[in-house]
Amino acid sequence: MKTRSMAVYKEEIVWTEWKPYDPEQQFSSWSQQVEDRVSKLAVLLGLKDTPAEFSAPRCLGYFHDEEDDEARFGLVYRKPEGYPDSKPVALLDLFRQAKKPSLTQRIRLAHNLSESVMYLHSINWLHKGIRSENIIFFPPSGQVADYDALGQSTTRSKKTWDIYSQGVVLVEIAFWRSIEDILDVHANQKNAWSRLRKAMDFLLEDQFLDSIEAQVGERYKDCGHRCIRGGADLAIRWAPMKPTRKSELECCKRSLNT
Repeated sequence: MKTRSMAVYKEEIVWTEWKPYDPEQQFSSWSQQVEDRVSKLAVLLGLKDTPAEFSAPRCLGYFHDEEDDEARFGLVYRKPEGYPDSKPVALLDLFRQAKKPSLTQRIRLAHNLSESVMYLHSINWLHKGIRSENIIFFPPSGQVADYDALGQSTTRSKKTWDIYSQGVVLVEIAFWRSIEDILDVHANQKNAWSRLRKAMDFLLEDQFLDSIEAQVGERYKDCGHRCIRGGADLAIRWAPMKPTRKSELECCKRSLNT
């Protein structure tokens, strides 16, 4: 099943992001929770007064689609102005197809991503799926548009997981390769998931951190390292009773400011 597709709505070219779910659970409380999250996401992304740092085109609404044994929600998005013929391209696809951008362009992309995630967290919304396949562009604009956010929470550990996931994407951007390629672990390999989890420790080794620094510089390396490190240190920084402490995302934003 495709994750996104183009369409025409009221004589306007739009695109739809699909959120599949198990139709056998459509009458369960879980199914209702999914629709509630999709509805809230549509409202959030449909706001007209979001800051430019959010880097998100406007959501026009959502609908439910069900056929046979397949069921899904579709979130409909307006394309950025000035690019009527552009199709959405995932960052993961750009890793595979496009020439590595300049250092300045990669740092700017990492900065924009940090701003976008920071904005989500500032309104207490969790993304829960920060991956390069969910970060969308409309060439040649280069606009970041990350749309797979699903719900709200005050759980600090989940915010930490978002930040950890962002750190992984920052590593991908640095090398302009997917994390699976960097770690040489692929989905079609036996025990791929368990191997990938073990390989993640490699991301914090001094030798690997040195290779990041060689690619994108010390400040970028430190930002990625702080995000991936995670653990109690990040949880402390997200403590709601200590607003004077800077979050890891704010540190990343400042470090990557171009």
